[in-house]
Amino acid sequence: MISFVGTMPDHGDRFNMGLPDAYERHVIQSLASSVISRYEAHALAGLEHRILAAADAVVLVSSVEAAQLRESLHVNLSVKVTTIPPPMPQAIPSMPSPTISRFVFVGSDSLLQNRRTIEVLVDIWLRLRPAVPLHLYGRQKGAYALVPGLIVHGFVDNIAEAYGAGSVMLAPSFVDGGVKSKVLEAFAHGIVVVGNLTTFEGIGAPTNSLVLGTEDMEKFVRSPQLQLSQLVYDAQVVIAAARENHSPAKLSVQWRAVVWPDRFSIEECSLPVRICTPPSAST
Repeated sequence: MISFVGTMPDHGDRFNMGLPDAYERHVIQSLASSVISRYEAHALAGLEHRILAAADAVVLVSSVEAAQLRESLHVNLSVKVTTIPPPMPQAIPSMPSPTISRFVFVGSDSLLQNRRTIEVLVDIWLRLRPAVPLHLYGRQKGAYALVPGLIVHGFVDNIAEAYGAGSVMLAPSFVDGGVKSKVLEAFAHGIVVVGNLTTFEGIGAPTNSLVLGTEDMEKFVRSPQLQLSQLVYDAQVVIAAARENHSPAKLSVQWRAVVWPDRFSIEECSLPVRICTPPSAST
C-alpha cells in the first residue's frame, strides 16, 4: 500500500490515504516506465553518436530520416550521413491504365503499418459501399470476407497478379519511416498509387500529385473516373522519375562511392555505368 502523509489545509492533523494495490502497481509501473524510457532515449542517443563517430559512413534508405538524423548531429558527424534508397523491382515496363476495374492493397495485417491501413480501407468500404471492389493481397489474420465489395486473395505466388491492368493501389500510410516497398513495386508494374504524404516518404520522385487527403480519397473511391485521367497523367511522370532514381544501375554507383570513397566517386562511375571494380589487396 502507498500511504500519503501530509498536513490538511484546514487544520494541522496528519492523515493517511490508503490506495488499492492495483492502483499502487499502476503508479509505480507508470513512474518506472517513464524514467526508464527517458534513460533509454538519452543512452540511445549517446550510443548513436559513438557509433557514428566510429563509422566511415552511415547509409539510410529514407531521405526524410537522413535529414532528421543530420539535424541531431554535429556537423563533423552529419557529413557522414547519406541516403541510398532501395531499388525499384524489375518488371516488364508498362504505364498506368486509363480505366479502373479494381482497387488493390498489398500487405499482411500481422504488421502494424499494414493493419492500420487495412482498418481504414475496411471502414471506407463499410460506410461508402463503393461500386469498384477492393482486392486485398497478403496473409491476413482478420476476418474481412463479410465486408461488401472487399475480396481477400491471401498469399499469392506471383505478386504480379495484384497489379493487373485496371488496378489502382490505395495505400494511405500511418507509420513513418523507411521506404514503402509496395509503392516501388506497384510503380514497377505501371500502377497508379494513391496515398498520403507518409505513403511516399523516401520515394525519389515528385509524388505530391498522388497525395490525397481523407475527404478527397473518399471522393475518389466513390467516383474514381472523375479524377483518374489526371492521376494517370501524374503517375506517368512519377513512375518515370522513380524508375530512374531507383534503378539498380544508379544505386550501384552510389554504393561504390560509399564503400570505396578513395578509389571511386559518383562522378568517376557516372551513368551510363561502366564496370567499377573494388581495389585489390595489392593496391
